[in-house]
Amino acid sequence: MATDVAHNEATDSMLEAMFAWRDGKTSKIYTRNATRARLARQTLARINWDGVGTKLLSIAEEPEATNG
Repeated sequence: MATDVAHNEATDSMLEAMFAWRDGKTSKIYTRNATRARLARQTLARINWDGVGTKLLSIAEEPEATNG
């Protein structure tokens, strides 16, 4: 439940009050993970994906370098 609440933008103080946590360390685990997930979604939304698939495919198809 704490994960869901944190992903809905609850603050550390809100989580601590809701779950009666006395130590801020516990709430920070949930809010930190939620913040990282939110930032990742925002970053992906800003990427211009036009042509990325063909670029990735061409890199994957390059022959591997041989040693010696």
